[in-house]
Amino acid sequence: MIGNLRGKVIDRGLSSVLIECGGVGYEVSASSHTLASVSEIGATVSMRIFTQFLDHKICLYGFSSEDERAVLIC
Repeated sequence: MIGNLRGKVIDRGLSSVLIECGGVGYEVSASSHTLASVSEIGATVSMRIFTQFLDHKICLYGFSSEDERAVLIC
């Protein structure tokens, strides 16, 4: 399970961010609150991650802090 990502912001959308870590790009869905804390493209970012395993895909959800993650996941 992925619990944290630290890497370079490659792209940013309305509901997700693409983070490159070790040459791999991870698409992370996030709230507008979390996305507001993401710096510009090319900057380094660190996010707490919740990994959801579904039958047909794996989803990553990013949070700006462990407190936000704990409140929204529990």
